[in-house]
Parts: sequence; structure tokens; C-alpha cells
Amino acid sequence: MTSILSDITSDESLAKTHSVKLFGRSNEFLALKTAYDRVKQSKSFEKVTVRGESGTGKTTLVMALQQLVIVDGGFFCSSKCFQYSELVWEPFSAIMTAFSDLCDLTLQSKDLTEERKVVIQETLGSDAQILLNSVTSLSRLLANGDQNSMFVDNPSGNSDRLSVAKSKHACKKFVRAICSLGKPVVIFLDDIHWIDEGSEKLLEALLEDETTQNFMLILAYRDDECFLLENILSSKIIFGLNIHLTNFEKKSVENLVCSNLGIDPNSVSDDISSLSSLITYRTNGNPFHILQFIELLRAENHLTYEDESASWRCNVDNIQKNTMMPASLASILLNKINLLDEMSQKLLKMASLLGYSFTNYLIFDFGEYLLVQEGHQDEVGSSLQALLKKSVESKFIEKTLDGYQFTHDKIRATLNEMMETDEKEKLHFMIGHRFLSKPDEIFHYAAALHLNCAANNFSKNIEDQVFLAKINFRAAKYCDGNYAFEDAKNFIIKGLSLLGEGESKWSTNFDLALEMTLMLGQLELALGNVTDGAEIMFKVLARTSSRETKVDTINVLFGALTHQIFDTNGRPQEKKGATRKTMKELGVDIPRMLTPLHVLIKLRKLRKIMDSKQDEEIMSLPPIHPDFADLVKIVSHVSWYFFVTKHYVTGLYLDLLAAECTLVNGLCKETANALFNLGKVEVLLGESSRGYRLGKLALQFILIRAPLDTEDQIVLIFSHYLLLCQKELIKMKDSIIFTRDSLNRLLANGRPIEAVMFEHTSFFLRLWTGDSLKALENSIKNNYRRLQDLDQGILIAYTKPLLQFVLNMRNKTEMCWESLTLLTGEVMNEESYLDLLATLNPHTTTVFRLLKLMLAFTFGYYKEAEKMLRKLTFSLDQKRSFTYFTLLLYSFLVFYERYKVTGYRRYLHKARRAQKILRSCHVAGNPNATPHLHLTDAIEFSIKATDKDLPRVRYVFNCAIETLEQSGWIHLVGVANEFAANALSRFDGDHSTNCYLEKAMDAYQNKWGATAKFRWLTERQNR
Repeated sequence: MTSILSDITSDESLAKTHSVKLFGRSNEFLALKTAYDRVKQSKSFEKVTVRGESGTGKTTLVMALQQLVIVDGGFFCSSKCFQYSELVWEPFSAIMTAFSDLCDLTLQSKDLTEERKVVIQETLGSDAQILLNSVTSLSRLLANGDQNSMFVDNPSGNSDRLSVAKSKHACKKFVRAICSLGKPVVIFLDDIHWIDEGSEKLLEALLEDETTQNFMLILAYRDDECFLLENILSSKIIFGLNIHLTNFEKKSVENLVCSNLGIDPNSVSDDISSLSSLITYRTNGNPFHILQFIELLRAENHLTYEDESASWRCNVDNIQKNTMMPASLASILLNKINLLDEMSQKLLKMASLLGYSFTNYLIFDFGEYLLVQEGHQDEVGSSLQALLKKSVESKFIEKTLDGYQFTHDKIRATLNEMMETDEKEKLHFMIGHRFLSKPDEIFHYAAALHLNCAANNFSKNIEDQVFLAKINFRAAKYCDGNYAFEDAKNFIIKGLSLLGEGESKWSTNFDLALEMTLMLGQLELALGNVTDGAEIMFKVLARTSSRETKVDTINVLFGALTHQIFDTNGRPQEKKGATRKTMKELGVDIPRMLTPLHVLIKLRKLRKIMDSKQDEEIMSLPPIHPDFADLVKIVSHVSWYFFVTKHYVTGLYLDLLAAECTLVNGLCKETANALFNLGKVEVLLGESSRGYRLGKLALQFILIRAPLDTEDQIVLIFSHYLLLCQKELIKMKDSIIFTRDSLNRLLANGRPIEAVMFEHTSFFLRLWTGDSLKALENSIKNNYRRLQDLDQGILIAYTKPLLQFVLNMRNKTEMCWESLTLLTGEVMNEESYLDLLATLNPHTTTVFRLLKLMLAFTFGYYKEAEKMLRKLTFSLDQKRSFTYFTLLLYSFLVFYERYKVTGYRRYLHKARRAQKILRSCHVAGNPNATPHLHLTDAIEFSIKATDKDLPRVRYVFNCAIETLEQSGWIHLVGVANEFAANALSRFDGDHSTNCYLEKAMDAYQNKWGATAKFRWLTERQNR
């Protein structure tokens, strides 16, 4: 087929960059090439739309860019969306086809080394598993990792579905991984007005990802179908280039006619000129219409070639009389199709139902089957070859590398429209049964698609209806395994409707109806439709008497409730009544008026059990009965839900109930989780030694069960922190790498709530143990981006204060308190923002205020720091955390500075009270209190020191600085040196003042990365 692009361009160099002449589109192609050049030169992400009527050459224009990309060593891949999306073979077909081509091109690249495979694998992480089912060649792109890792992700299945957000995130990471190789990547999605729902969500995710580089995404769609693309074309997504293709003017039509007929455009006869004018009128200048109209004229002998004169002959007057005015494309194509024999038409009609393109295997298998069904048993193979050859010659289909495809989607659409309903259904019925005879799951999926379109060909007896329902169920399982939850849901709904309405489906096919209803509920939950999903799950619970089914149902239900815990305003959703109702199904009756007394009674009982057993006795308990194992699992799961929704007493009671069940009845998979939860309760009540013991037991139990699934990993991570209750902070450095890996694993496995809680502990652990602010900034930004990818908007609120703290320390230029403490990134409602976080987690808000206190003190806003101290309250469990000693130290420092400014003795008394608490912790043997105490002692001594005490002042500060350096607390090393310089400056002529000040500036600037604090000290020294 002749290309439809642009007038013969005056720029010869541009014309040589592609292998076809361009008609009427030189400006548009130049704009497209310029956008591509930006990708090459600036490593940018270019988003381009190409729109126009059907047949204006959108596809051909973009495909002309392919040769440029190949010459540059880049990757160009394309995919097409289909009008009859119910017949698409693969879920997410539009995106996954492009991804498969991209994998193949990457594998063919000479620059692909094992090292680059490692980069791709590290970028994708565990998200590769999501894509492997649909992008099969991806496995060859991944480096050979350690197959014996103790960490393994849960497989896809009914009990552990991943959300749509997870699939979106996997697609973004895939594109980032390929683009990270440094080659320009161009993905072209054609006819996106027909994009399927699943692919649309993935496409939105790709468009919203501003972090991708070396990437060009081109979308083509029709003008009259743009209303189908409201989400993609919304104002929140900005496209760098928007190309609009219109129909040709007469000159371009004449050039296209000349090119098609092999005529020199500079010596056009009057007949051809008149013909071009007529064609322009008949086709409105639409390039594809023009070419089809010319083919029709040649087929009907209105346009003939004379060998003697070596020229084309036509009678324009006859053409005017014998052709329609103006001719629609559908009518032109219909006339061309009707010129074919009956068998060729049937073959093309069947092909139109198979798809836009089809492999040799597919067309030959189904073509021969059609011929046999139509009574052509003799020489089937040669007959089919002849039919295909005729269709190619008529330019309805064209050869591809592995089969055939329609030359234009309008041809396929016309073939569909010209079939009567009965004829179409019979063909669907024949195709569906042919697919059923094949063994692979994908063929059963295709069979369901076609048989659902031929429902009238099934008898109304119950056996046939159940048969079709089972086929839909199989198709739903296939889609579910490929994370196409929306498609799976549609198959389940269709299958349930075939089983009957109301009670009839339950009376005749109870087991099948129950399985399909359970899967429907799971799919609703996976799609985020929590209310609908929960309602369906409760119907399943009401119908089934199987304990195993109840356990599976409750597990999935509360897994979804926990991950969809917040409403649109960021407030926890109340589903407490539903929770009690579900727990009753397992025989667990939660008292309606639970009080702390219930918790204490249960805790005393558990302490007696623990005190009566050695660790070895607990580890050697016999296996628990399956019913009790189910109970421990569900109760542990549900307790987490109560904690998140702020029903703390109920959550604690359930944690203790699960621990009691496993300690009394035996061990099960959930024992580690139950022991950890009990340890968590002990730590909350100040019993850190008991918490340490339980954390150690939980770790021992988990580590003998490797490899671990996602839930095991979470218990492992948090049990590890119970062991930190009695560690010196300096020894916690060993945990930092483990912490980072664990945080990434939580996010990678779709556990953002746990990840954010873990991130806060990780942040302070790394802050106190001397990590640079730059490293902390990069880590927080990565987690921030991951939460955005997972659509966890409310949880992003927790990461903002951490990021703003670091940015204030590193980059703040204005020394203004109002701008300095904008931890949330908002100018207004600072306290109301923190109050919102307090409704979700009061402890977290306390920690954020501690960050504000540190900022205020660091930059000399001692009065504001004092105000922050008044708002800070610490509970028993926090008094045993390492952040508590930081609060005591900063309390001492703030009150000391306020005493120096005001001279009020009450500030000195408050400073000494904080110092006294530190001393009592030191005496009690807490190693984390010691470095803080040494610094306060040095400052306290310097207050009353005289000139003769100068050597002693240097000595106590040097001891404090040395202790802090050994602990790795770089920021406090800076604080200690700064205070030493200030204290020694009181002694006239002391030459060591500048030395301490330089050490402080070195600690802040070079070791910690607090550039803003360095500038502040420099300006202060200059003054």
C-alpha cells in the first residue's frame, strides 16, 4: 500500500531518513522528529498525540520515525488497540504487546551485557513477577539471581491478590528499567480510543510518571472518538506535542494518485488531473479513501493501463455517472468485498472475528476447519492458499513476519458490519469450539470470548448453560493469573448469570456458584471496591458451612480492609461491626465493652505461661490443630485492622488472644507473628526485657522456616526491632543495611502501611547512627515516589515531614522561622496538618514535633523551640526508645540557652531536671543515655567554670566529643564542638575556640551534609 504522508519535501536530507515518500505531512513529520531529537539530546520524556479522521495517515506518519530510531540504535515498538476489544486475546493487550516487542528488541541489542541485565533486574525487583506471565521474553532479560534466597514473594493466587496499583507500578518500573540502558525508547500506541480498561489504567500510570528518561510515548486516536479518552486527555497530563492531521488538498491528492499509478507528477495529463479533482470531491481528500477508490476504479475497469501508449486511460464522465456522490469509505470497501467469491468473503469474515492480525498457525488451522465445515474436503491446503493469495492481491490483508494482518482496521470493521447477527454468531460458535479443542489456558480464554458472543447458539437446557459458565470461570482464572482483574470480574458475572437468577443457581449448582461468588468478592476487593467486595464476602460466609472456606474468605476480606483502610479524606474507615460479625463465624466472640482491665487480666495469664517455660520448651511445642491454626491466623490479622482504626484496646486484646492460643495449643505458621505481637504489647507497657525475649523467639521460629513469604518477612522485620530495645545505638549500625532492604521489600510487596511505619523507625535509626543527610534525602524521595506509584495519598503525609526536615537542614537559605519549620511543605495549617496525622498515629506526630524542635534549636530559634517542648509528651514506651534521650538532651540545651538569654533561674532548674533524668537512665545501665549525659555534664561544668578551670573545661568537652564520635552521632558531634567553642570564647585569649568551631563546621558540612547549618555558623562567625 502506498504511503500517505507528505508532499515531496524540499528538504532532501529529511526525505532520505525514511524509506518511503511523504505526502502532505512534511511539517508534521519535522515536528515529530524534533520531539525525538529532544529525547536523544536531553534524555527527556516526550509525550505526543497524533489525531485525525480515520484514514488520514496517523499510523504511517509515526511509523516513518521508526527508521530514524533504528539508525540511532534505539528501540521502536508499536501496538494497536482494537475496536472489538471483547475479542482481544490477551488482557492488557495494548500495553503488553508493546512491552513484549521492547523485550525482544532489547535482547537483540549488541549492547546488552550481563551487567546491564543486572541493572534491569535490580530496577524491576520483585515487580518482574507481575509481568512475566504476559511478557514471556522478560525472563531472558533478567540476570541469573540467587535461587536459594530465603525471601520469596507470595505467588499470585486467590488468597494473595495484588492491587491494580501494583500492576501500574510494575509497568512504570519496566519502562524505567529499559530506559536506564541509555538508548532512546519509542513506544507507539495506535487507535487508543479503543483501548481496553485495564490497558488504559496502565497507560495513565506511564503518562503520569515524570521520572522516566530517554522515553517517547506516542498516542494516536481519531477525532470523533476522543470522548472515550477523558482520563488520558485530562488536563492533569500535559503533552509536549499535539499533531492534528487533516484531509489532503487537491495538489497532495494529485501527488498521491501519481505515486500510486507510477506517473511523473511534473507531466500529468488532463485526464489524470480531472480524475484527481473528482477523487478529491468523492473522498473529501482522505488518503486511505483515495487509495481504496483508485483500487475500486481499477477493479471495475474504469481506470485501465494501455501498453501501446504506456499510459493510464479513464473516462471521468463515466466515473462520475457510475460511482456514488460522494463515496463513503464503507461503501467503497463493501463494493470491493462483493467482487470476491463467496468462500473468500467467508474466510475474511472469519478472520475479522479472530482479530486484527493472526499467525500462520491460526489462519491455516481455522481456515482449513472452515473449508471442511463448508463441504470443501478436497485439497483443503491448496484451496486455502489460493483464497489467502486472492485476499492479499485485493489488498484486504497483507503478509507479516509470522502471519497476516488487515491492511486497515476499517476493512475489518466493514467485514463485521456486513454480517447478519445469525451469521456472526454461527462463526463465533464455530471458532469457540475450535479453541476449546486446544490444551492451553489462553485458548480457553479465547473460547470464552467467542462463545459468549454466540450464546443464542446454545440450547437453554441447564447442562449447556453450566458448560458455558464453567468456560467463563476458567477464563476468569486465566485473567486473574495475569492481574487483569476487571476482565476476570466480567467473566465471573457472565458465568453467574448463566447459572440462573436468585436462589435457582444455588439450588442446582451450589459448589460452582459458591466458588464463583467467592472469586467475584476477591476481585472486587482487588479492584479497590471494598464495600461491594465485603458485601459479597459476607454472602459467601452466610452460604458456606466449610470452615476452610470461611477462613479463606475472612483472610482475603481483612487483607483488603487493611489496605483500603482510609477514606478519601484520609480518615480511618469504620467497619467495626462487620469485624465482630466476621469473627463470630469462627467462634470468637469479642466483648462489646472491652476495657484495659480485660487486657491486663489476659496479659497476667500469658506472663505466667511464659515465666513457667524455658525458650527451648516453647520452641519444641507440638504442632497445633488446624482449627486453632486458622484461629491464630485470623485473630492476628484482624488485630492489625483494629490498631489502624484506633481501637487500641480491642487490638491489644486480640493480640493476646492469638498468643494464648498458640502457647497453650501448639505451634503453627502464625506463631512467630503471635509472639511478636505479644512482645510489642510488653514493650508498650515498658517491659523491654520481656519484649526482647519474645522478639528473639519470633526470630528463631521464623529463621528455621526459610524461604519466607511476604507475611513472614514483615514479622521478621518488626521482630528484629524488638531486639533493639536493649542494644547500644552504636551497635544498631549493623541493622541499617537490613533496614533498607526490609523497607524496599515491604513496598515491593504492596504493604505501604507497614512500610511507612517502618520508614520512620528506619529514618531515626539512620539519623542517630550518622547517615548523611544526602543519603536520607535520596531514600525518602524514593519511598515518596513509591507511595505515589501505589496511589497511597494519605500515607505520603507521613513522608513529607521527614523530607522537609532534611531539606531544611541541607538547603534552607532564608533564616526565617515561619519558613524554616514548614515540615509539611504547606504554608498554612501547619498544626492542623499535624493534628490530622495525630488522628492516625499520635506517636508519629510527637516525633515530627521533635524534628521541629531540632530545627528551631539548630538555627537559634530558642523561644520557638521552647514552645515546641510544651507540646511534646512522651509515653512509657517512648521513654525506652532512643528518641527519648534526644528529647532530654534538647530540653537541656534549649533551657540552658534560654537561661543564658534571660537569666531566669527557672530555665536552669528545668535544664538540670532533664540532666537528672539522663543520669538516672545512665545509672540504670542504659548505654544510649551515656553520650547525652557526658555532653550535658560538660556544658553544666562550663557554666560555673573560672579561668583556672580552663584545662578542665577542654577536657570534659573532649571526653563528650569523643563519646559522641564513638557512637556515630555526627550531628551531636557538631553540637558539642559548637558549645565547646561558645564556652571557651568566654575566656579571653583562648586560642582553641576557632579550632572547636572549625570542627563543628566540618562535622555539619562535610560529614553530616547540613549545608544550611554551615552557612548559618559562617554568617554568625562573620558578625
